[in-house]
Amino acid sequence: MTSDSGVRSSRRSATARIVVAVTVSVIAAGCAGSRQDSAEPEAQPLQNAPSVTPSVVPSPGWSDAYDRVRDGVVRIATIGCEGPSSGSGFLVGEDLVMTASHVVEQSTSLSVRAEAQVRGAVVLGLDSVADVALLRLDKPLRGHVFQWVDQPPRVGDDIAAIGYPRGRPLAMTKGSITALGRRIEVDGTDRKELVQTDAAINPGNSGGPLITLSGKAAGIVSAGSDAPGDAYAVNAAMARETSRPWSTSTTWVSPTECATDEEREYPGGLEPLEVQITSTNAEAPTLAATFRLHADAINSGRYTAAFNLLTPAVRGGIGTIGDYAEKLRSSYWIRIELVDVQVVNATTDQVRVRFQTVQDEEFGPDGQTCSNWDVNYKMVLDSGFWQIDKAKNVTPPTVCEEGGE
Repeated sequence: MTSDSGVRSSRRSATARIVVAVTVSVIAAGCAGSRQDSAEPEAQPLQNAPSVTPSVVPSPGWSDAYDRVRDGVVRIATIGCEGPSSGSGFLVGEDLVMTASHVVEQSTSLSVRAEAQVRGAVVLGLDSVADVALLRLDKPLRGHVFQWVDQPPRVGDDIAAIGYPRGRPLAMTKGSITALGRRIEVDGTDRKELVQTDAAINPGNSGGPLITLSGKAAGIVSAGSDAPGDAYAVNAAMARETSRPWSTSTTWVSPTECATDEEREYPGGLEPLEVQITSTNAEAPTLAATFRLHADAINSGRYTAAFNLLTPAVRGGIGTIGDYAEKLRSSYWIRIELVDVQVVNATTDQVRVRFQTVQDEEFGPDGQTCSNWDVNYKMVLDSGFWQIDKAKNVTPPTVCEEGGE
């Protein structure tokens, strides 16, 4: 076994079997009658022989494998103390998702999404050395349930990695097994018995399945490398044995608790931003985190960060960051309530948010210095993160009541 450095975590075609069916009809020659001599009967030409047309029956290829298993590969969205992130996973039961431990460890909340299906999830168990984690969903998910390979792959075998690279839509990259039993160091952790592949792996692929042409899982995508052609997966046997006791567990790993920033100063004696989630949708915590990031960026004067949480179309309509900042310099968000989430499709949600802001009179609606807002937002998932798109008031903003309520 060898050791490799410079490794980063990453958050063929089959030969057609041709069966040729050839049908030849032969018409035997007959004698015209009896003859006295011993001369050989004269051969008669074949008549009406049908033409021969080969019939090609292709064997299943990678496109077929992808179509069979794609709805069992999920996007995992997490919220941690440093903000949101995303990775991949795959169904090993109707309510069980296998992934890499580094995708979900240190998370305060997480959700699982397959197309327009969204589920909440808890971590049943994780092993950061093996880089294996198992999640239980709050209710079953429709999709392909993966089986592990019966025999370990061999060097040279064709494989493919499926996942959400860089948080973008589901994708598959093909390659082959280039080495077995590899040992590498990832973020200070020594990982052993890894499968090495030359399939392209990017951040966001982590936790997705490494599959064979049969559609079975040969491993869990674990890490990529700065060196082209070097990527690694937890082998199937290790993943299966590590996770086996977790599948029947009735307890789960407690979410991470983040330390609060007690030293931050807030202008004018205002209190820290208050965020409340009344929606029960599993995606609500991730979406609320996006609004928190947006509001915190405005409150702390980081207008570029707030601007970048808008879709390119919205940014184009506003103008420059300078134009955006000029309108917000006196604004401060006091509280946010995420009221409702409606899943539109695989990358779009409709979100209702109530929030309260204070601002100078010249920037407030109808001269208001404290406003209550009730807004429907269109949210778009891009590169694994939610961006704020269109916004429409449910009701016109109202002036805050006495005491700021």
